[in-house]
Amino acid sequence: MSEEVSELRAGMSAMRVDWERTVQEKLQTLDQAFAERFAALESRMSARLEASEQAAKEKEESQAAAVQAETLQQALQTARGFEEELRAELQRLDEAVRVAAAAAQAERHQHAEFLKASEERQESVLAQQRAELAATLDRLAGVEALVAEMSSKEGREAKLEERLTTRVEAVEALLSGSRSGEQAVQEQLTTLERKLEERHQQSVKELKKFEGECKEELAFATCSWARVVSWQAEVDLAKLQKDGKLDVASPSFSAAGLQKLQLHLRLQGLGPSRWAVGVFLQAPKSQVSFRLHLGAKTMSFAAEFDEAPEWGSQRLAVLDSVDKTMNVRLEILDITAPLTKVDYPPCLTASVKFADAVQAAAREATAVRSLMVKRIEWRVSRISERVAAARAAANELGAEEAWEPIVSPPFAAGGFEGLQLHLYPLGYRAKGEETCGFFLLCPKGMYVKCKAFVGDAVRNWDHHYADREPYGRGNFCRLQDKVDADDSVLCGVELQEIRMEHTTQVRGGPFGSIADQMKVVNHPSVGSMELVRELKDAAYGKDPAKPRGARSRKAAPGPHHYTHLAPSMDERHTASERPMVPLPGMAASKSVPLLLPHVGAGSPGKAHLESMAGLPISPSKYPEKSSWR
Repeated sequence: MSEEVSELRAGMSAMRVDWERTVQEKLQTLDQAFAERFAALESRMSARLEASEQAAKEKEESQAAAVQAETLQQALQTARGFEEELRAELQRLDEAVRVAAAAAQAERHQHAEFLKASEERQESVLAQQRAELAATLDRLAGVEALVAEMSSKEGREAKLEERLTTRVEAVEALLSGSRSGEQAVQEQLTTLERKLEERHQQSVKELKKFEGECKEELAFATCSWARVVSWQAEVDLAKLQKDGKLDVASPSFSAAGLQKLQLHLRLQGLGPSRWAVGVFLQAPKSQVSFRLHLGAKTMSFAAEFDEAPEWGSQRLAVLDSVDKTMNVRLEILDITAPLTKVDYPPCLTASVKFADAVQAAAREATAVRSLMVKRIEWRVSRISERVAAARAAANELGAEEAWEPIVSPPFAAGGFEGLQLHLYPLGYRAKGEETCGFFLLCPKGMYVKCKAFVGDAVRNWDHHYADREPYGRGNFCRLQDKVDADDSVLCGVELQEIRMEHTTQVRGGPFGSIADQMKVVNHPSVGSMELVRELKDAAYGKDPAKPRGARSRKAAPGPHHYTHLAPSMDERHTASERPMVPLPGMAASKSVPLLLPHVGAGSPGKAHLESMAGLPISPSKYPEKSSWR
């Protein structure tokens, strides 16, 4: 086979050399003919020029010029004819080159077909040799049988052994070649099987991963409908009695479109057989309004988890006894959270918002009912204890707890929300007379004319609130003279006139210029108001374990002003929202839920938050000051 290929290659090389030599010879012939014709043309031109010169001498100048022009014309025609002949010769040469190339291409195609046919013949010969080898093996088997029969004949046996040895060696050589080919094929098959197995395992892993992601997303989509989550917290009573406090964490769960939610139940000992129970919610960065239920106790929160990792109350209830299992319920009301698993451009941010229609309707109904409220009464209990604590704090050097107010729960009246009462037991900026201070906190833009009372002491004032700030009297009356028999005092306000101004601007044009401005004054009539709203006391005694001197306030110009006020939120709930079965020990508890943030010494900017017990403030907003950390 290799000899035939070598002969074909040698023949093709010889044909290429002959074709190149033929083309070179034709080119040389054309060059020689062109040179000869050009020389002949030059000689004829010279002869004609000489003849024209002689004729010019004999004839007149005009005849000589005509003859010369005619001669030149003839010479040009002759040159053009020679040029056409050259072009025709070049065309013939190109045609010959194309014919030679086509012949070479046909010859190469023929040689390729010949090579293919030779390979097919070689394969057929190999197949025939394999068949002959098989037949030879069969004949060898017959020969071996004959050898067994002719064992008595030594001469024939020796000859047969020689012939058999020769043929066996030839057969073994053929078999070794066949085995090497089969071994190479087997190695390729093994490699292919290994690659297929690796690809199959990788595909199985990817499929399992995709299946897990689908199950996770399906579970998250199913849990997005959940709004109420109940948790039965297991309390380790032995550890609680040993350490005096306990933190129990729920499993991580998803609800209302949020993932990685977790509840924490925290118990802190207050004394012999008395425990403060707090509940907290951990959630990703979002804005969530929710309720926490612990037995018959309920508290609402408007949490911003962008600012703090967890929100809740460290004293949702105070129990005289703790059971091994405590029922905690989370009720999610409103949610505003960013969407993380969406393919938005970097400049766009999408968020999801869920709102509880029942909660929105309840808020609207509360706002409508508040239109009829004219008089607000707030009964503050344990006056003697609070005044004594304030005096003790005032006697300490640098203590400012004495001048912190007792704040009422936020309430709505006259159709407006966000109102609050502040009572200073020793007065605001006290002058040593121990007269209490009484203030009314209203939203920005509100005008109020009211009659305030503490016991039987009455003061009138009117004020336009340029900012959300308290306004009232720093020296109202002597508080201990107004205390009732049950060590409480009744204080409040009676609205005489109230209105709110709203300014709306309409902008237009390509640059957002103010095109129109409208001022709306909401002025409800107080003449028809008859309802009286009674506020329950939401501020309680100081934590005895908390060090003194941890609070501060900032005085500002004006009758009364200070910062760090929390947003108001109505936390009233109907009886149908509360569970029917209270916790063990809850019925014997005499405490009311209290919300106190963790504020340590040296934090004057955050100290006033503790005075606003009952507002939805996160106790773990400042984890470095938390006793739970």
